[in-house]
Amino acid sequence: MKYIDECSWWLRLAALTGVGAAAALAPAPGCIDPGTSLCTSGVRCPPEAECTADGDGCRFDQCGNGVVDEGEACDDGNVASLDGCKGDCSSDEVCGNGIVDLHTGEECDEGALNGTSGVCSTACTNFCGNGTLEDNEPCDASAGEVVECTDLGFDWGTLVCTNCQPIYSRCGTIGWWRPEVPAGVGSLFGVWGDVATGLVAVGEDDTGDVIEILRYNDGTWVQDGSFDTSIEGTLFDVWGSGPSDVFAVGDGGKVLYYNGSAWSRLNAGAVTTLRDVWGNDDRSDVFAVGDERTVVRYDRDELSWSIEELPAEVPAEVTFEAVWGGGPVDVYVVGSGGTILHLTAAGWRREGLALPGLSEIRLLDVWGTGDGPVFAVGEDGTVLQDPAGDGSWAFVPVGVQEDLRAIWGTSREQVMAVGDNGTVLLHDGRSWMSMESATDLVILGLWGVNGIGLVAVAQDGLVLTYGGWGRISQAPQTAPQAGEATWARGLDDVYAVVAEAPYLLHFDGAQWRAAADVEPELAALLPDEEGERLYDVWGNDRGELVLVGTGGLLLHRRVPGGWERPSYTDGDEPRALYRVFGGANGNIFAVGEALPQGQGEALAEALIVRYDGEQWATMRSGARASLRAVWASRVDEVAFAVGEQGTILRYDGDLGETWVDMDSGTVRTLHAVWGNSTEEVYVVGERGTALSYNGSIWTLLDPMSDRDVTDLWGSRTGRVFAVGTGGSLYYHNGIDRWSPVRIQTDQRLLSVWGVDTGRDELEALMYTGDGGAFGRILVSNAFAPSY
Repeated sequence: MKYIDECSWWLRLAALTGVGAAAALAPAPGCIDPGTSLCTSGVRCPPEAECTADGDGCRFDQCGNGVVDEGEACDDGNVASLDGCKGDCSSDEVCGNGIVDLHTGEECDEGALNGTSGVCSTACTNFCGNGTLEDNEPCDASAGEVVECTDLGFDWGTLVCTNCQPIYSRCGTIGWWRPEVPAGVGSLFGVWGDVATGLVAVGEDDTGDVIEILRYNDGTWVQDGSFDTSIEGTLFDVWGSGPSDVFAVGDGGKVLYYNGSAWSRLNAGAVTTLRDVWGNDDRSDVFAVGDERTVVRYDRDELSWSIEELPAEVPAEVTFEAVWGGGPVDVYVVGSGGTILHLTAAGWRREGLALPGLSEIRLLDVWGTGDGPVFAVGEDGTVLQDPAGDGSWAFVPVGVQEDLRAIWGTSREQVMAVGDNGTVLLHDGRSWMSMESATDLVILGLWGVNGIGLVAVAQDGLVLTYGGWGRISQAPQTAPQAGEATWARGLDDVYAVVAEAPYLLHFDGAQWRAAADVEPELAALLPDEEGERLYDVWGNDRGELVLVGTGGLLLHRRVPGGWERPSYTDGDEPRALYRVFGGANGNIFAVGEALPQGQGEALAEALIVRYDGEQWATMRSGARASLRAVWASRVDEVAFAVGEQGTILRYDGDLGETWVDMDSGTVRTLHAVWGNSTEEVYVVGERGTALSYNGSIWTLLDPMSDRDVTDLWGSRTGRVFAVGTGGSLYYHNGIDRWSPVRIQTDQRLLSVWGVDTGRDELEALMYTGDGGAFGRILVSNAFAPSY
């Protein structure tokens, strides 16, 4: 046996290598085991194997015996592959059999699903990565055909495609959207959450007989499975400090507590309805308020509830609707009769007593920043503000009459209030504005969580989620004619240039008016002859305003000083100024037309006029094509001008008074330029032309579309927007490309401008165009999910 073992390597090699092995590898003399099998082909099989049915090889199991045994897909009497039956009898090597035969070159095989699933073709090759966007393939990064978020039902964003499947994390909607909620849910009155917990909403079921608690987990609203679903009544509010410390309150003095695993009943010593609950953190006391002037406090040290002693002047019939605090000894309670209570280190005190008419108003919610203003909202569109948290309450006009039932925010520049008939109001630190909500139901609760967004709960189990982008409700009067250019200092201080008289309009947040009606001294300076017009407007936070137009028209509102029409030298034939923009050190640049010097002669240099903080003067441009736009840095004395024939010029005040021509890589007309810095500059133009500058070179990007792009604006936080023909609005993702934004117009858009806080909180985008097209979109990271 030792001798056979020493020789068995040759027998096994011969068996495994198949036909011809015996001739190629003759055994050593005497190396023949009497237990072996000699096949008809001359192959000798070891004792543990048998010859295959065709005699060309050895088989060590049933595969190769010529009979399709159980568990085999085929058996052609050999153990070779690529002959219609795989060597292990596991596949007939046919595309479509549901088996991936890598040895035949197959990349996939989904059987009957081939060619229909968007994964595998009828040739058993992967759709994904094949360079073609197949019919059943949502996206394919290798195809060169870009699928946008707007193609898949979203309003904005850049679609990420991974393994030919869309990833929606950078797609979003404009306005509020309605996630699905479980069946049987009735009105929801309160909502709370944080990053660790997610969201919790409370209310009643659709019969109104028993309580309801919902949770938002992994993108889905589900019924909380850890509470007693037989508890009768209604829960009106919920608050917590974290995942294992959550309180909910309701009718009949109900208090429920969640410890991280289950809800349990607590006895707060109250028998009247409790309508709101709040605490500062997991170490501070918790307050609940409700009917019959009830304020109860949970002492975490004593683990007990007590009824608060309130000022004697608070009537017994007062219903407290809401409680909020900026800290453990900075707590506000509001309710009927215009009641405002404030807890300080000295105890409870009543505030707002001097406000006329307040006693007739029921206040429904209160919220503050913790280190600044406090807001209260209530019936008939009531909004109160205490700017410093010192009791100096005042009414704030907001332009609505609906009851406001909840208020919440992230800062003094980002506050939202909601109420009856789907009312949604947003405060940007300057003024309140109405937003579209997509419902006419009563919105009852409001809360926001970073990464999820702002969530509102309402009647009939309605849940609304705000994705960070929203539409401001249109003003009663839209901008007439075609808005050629726009500049704004705020949402209630907008200027728009139009092609005909009155030429310049002003929007105060409610209506458009001729600017000359607001500033009579401007009337005498505006165009008054046929063919004259304005092209652009620009201003700054100091109140300066500059207008430019045909024939070198330039109007300047100085501060101080008022309106004037400054003079500058521009040869014998005046040239149009198309765009104006201001930058660092008081510099303002206006750019415009290049005219022929004579019949058949080359164009004269394009017109550039500069204001240096004291006077206006022309500059040498060196450009033989008209300039259509200019942008100047607010930090460095650097500016860029763009125009026809792909012209791009750069000015650097540190290098003298010269504009330097730059290579754009295109001859198309460039309509607009904007920069976030001198090392991040964007240009757009004819037929979707798009370029970017990194401080060294210009890069010609893929066309945004086949439409002309007419204007460009960006915020200090790096968001960049462009508009164009066919109602086109585009958004740059700040990384690699432009994407379309779905808006409610198909008119040619001519201008885009915005306002921003510079703190990555709130930005408002405005666009104008033909046919009175005018829209305002709010963009905010503070209220946004993690796009």
